Amino acid sequence: MDFLKVQGRSVPSITVVSMAGPAMRRTPASRLCHWLGGCAVVAAATLGCGRPAGVSFAPVTGRVVVNGQPLAAGTIHFFPDESKGTSGPMSTGVLQSDGSYSLRGPGQNVGAMVGNHRVYLTLPLQDQTPTPVPVVVNGEVVVQAPQREPAAGTVPQIPKKFLQAETSAWTATVAEGKANVLDFEITK
Repeated sequence: MDFLKVQGRSVPSITVVSMAGPAMRRTPASRLCHWLGGCAVVAAATLGCGRPAGVSFAPVTGRVVVNGQPLAAGTIHFFPDESKGTSGPMSTGVLQSDGSYSLRGPGQNVGAMVGNHRVYLTLPLQDQTPTPVPVVVNGEVVVQAPQREPAAGTVPQIPKKFLQAETSAWTATVAEGKANVLDFEITK
């Protein structure tokens, strides 16, 4: 096997055989160019060039109000509704003390994907970490952490149906080319 010196290291060289003509031995410089070109193709395929083709995001802001009062803690989630033709990553926004939010998508994306979404909330959890509990499953002891409870004072305000994408009554359509201001209200 032949070796080629690349940045002080020995790298196996490659012999390429063409079916169209006699065997052809590549020069070390051409082997290096092909190797670097292959690395560039792999890097481009792995890293991509940002968001997938056909996916666009639009800014989304708004407020969440419960019984006329701003919901001052929690997170709002916009989950693309595949049943209405929208698929892709979810966007989230942390609720501020005045109930306002501003959505962020994955990476550097601001807002939410253009299209239809199911909207739901998650509430802040208690700060303490629950103690793991041993549970027997099929004769084996498995250690599971109990589910963390929402912080005190947030549960009675929010009906459970608004805490999951599957059960939330909220939907939203994010339009391209404009600032989407989407407010949500819960009344009892």
